[in-house]
Amino acid sequence: MNGVENRGRASDAMVGRVRRGGAVLAACCALLLAFLVGSVGGMGLELGAWGYNRFGQAEAPPGMFLAVSAGLYFSLGLRPNGSLVAWGKNDFGQLEVPSGEDFAAVAAGGYHGVALRRDGSLVAWGRTAAGRTDVPQGSDFVAISAETYHSIALRADGSIAAWGSNTFGQCDVPEGSDFVAVAAGRFHSLALRRDGSIAAWGKDDEGQIRAPTGARFVAISAGGDHSLALDAQGRIIAWGSSHRGETDVPDGGGFVAVSAGTYHNLALRRDGTLVGWGDNVFALSTTPAGPGYVAIDAGVHHNLVLREATALKAKTSSSGDD
Repeated sequence: MNGVENRGRASDAMVGRVRRGGAVLAACCALLLAFLVGSVGGMGLELGAWGYNRFGQAEAPPGMFLAVSAGLYFSLGLRPNGSLVAWGKNDFGQLEVPSGEDFAAVAAGGYHGVALRRDGSLVAWGRTAAGRTDVPQGSDFVAISAETYHSIALRADGSIAAWGSNTFGQCDVPEGSDFVAVAAGRFHSLALRRDGSIAAWGKDDEGQIRAPTGARFVAISAGGDHSLALDAQGRIIAWGSSHRGETDVPDGGGFVAVSAGTYHNLALRRDGTLVGWGDNVFALSTTPAGPGYVAIDAGVHHNLVLREATALKAKTSSSGDD
């Protein structure tokens, strides 16, 4: 739900490293989209989805994408032309995406969506309870992450803004301007500093904010009650709850992205293959075979992935509890 993990939840790792002001930010966002479109033949990437599908959230719509994000019972996507698309359940207006073709990133929360425009401003829609759609003002944002009850954004100066429910202090962001990525978990939050260290805050009943030290990390992702990080050698580190195997990470290096779902995880290898672990209800941690994958997003009950070129079949399940 943090937005795609793209070779690092895509806006966090790629856009999130822009370190300059508004005018340059807008240019960088435009260049980013141009690069992504150009790198895949001007058409974007192919979408795959699997998992719980009662509301159609795991039905991959036709067309190409630059980024995708899995919400609770809905999904969001960013098209190559900069427009947004949504599918799945619409009980709180979470499918009523804003119009326009000026978006650079998207993130799905539980019942709300957040998008980053190329000019660095934010927009949110869907469920408004607890201030979930009360985005901070300004045009200097470079990355976004959304979860069920709160959202986080990274500013161009390296500082962090957060909004929504703050029951467990998940919106009490650390001071400083040395952050390069952010990740919102269910009741906790993570941020990656420029020096490769991790800051964590919010609920800690399962140790989910006890971030590891002593290594240089390059990517982060926050799940339900657990957290993931990727170190500079491409190895995965996990901490927090492991009641369903969430922290039983695969051995070895060679990973380029990680994405934490509520009780399961996905990781992307350098060779474009996928691996999953943790809860396997609805086959959530059973990944499709083959190389060619470039982006991943593990949600609560379904997963979204992006792949280059050839056709990708969606694996869905239409049974189960809400």
